[in-house]
Amino acid sequence: MNIAENFGRWPPIYDFNELGKQIKELINDGSIFHHFFVPDVDGAELFQGDIITLKSDPVYIDSDGDVAIIDEEFSYWVILGNTCDLARDLSQNSSLKIPHLTHITPLIPIPQDIPDDILGNFKKYKFYKRVFIPRWDSEDNDFFIDLTIINSIEKQCLIDHSNIEARLNFKTWLLLHSCLVRYLARDDGRHE
Repeated sequence: MNIAENFGRWPPIYDFNELGKQIKELINDGSIFHHFFVPDVDGAELFQGDIITLKSDPVYIDSDGDVAIIDEEFSYWVILGNTCDLARDLSQNSSLKIPHLTHITPLIPIPQDIPDDILGNFKKYKFYKRVFIPRWDSEDNDFFIDLTIINSIEKQCLIDHSNIEARLNFKTWLLLHSCLVRYLARDDGRHE
């Protein structure tokens, strides 16, 4: 008998209550928003969670199986791919003919006229598919990332065509990870 058949709804692959508690503790007093980013970004090395400048439209595979474009150019993106994948030198494995890819998602500006209750839910990280990213020094707007809009990008494109705009500190990197795990490993709801 398959273990999954014992569940009406397949369970999350993490302790749901523990992860919720961790997210709540990370944002509890609101001070996380005052120190969301490290003060200075030195060097050109890319890390998971970095906000980069890159003017591009997101792409996806449409219902016909063709590559399609979300016709909206975004200026800022968050690197979701793991830092070790960005640091890894794949030139020694060039016989595989696989491009050196990582994952990014666009930063979507939150409208200025968003209702207070929705903004409050963003700041409490209540949404599973959307992650709040506050403004940084050079920006006048808060943002969110939509975890359903993830694009692959060649590492060389990041090196050649993007700049690091802001970098998460350790605590906010943990928050990003918590939100990624909650989204990707949540219960699947197949019987709802």
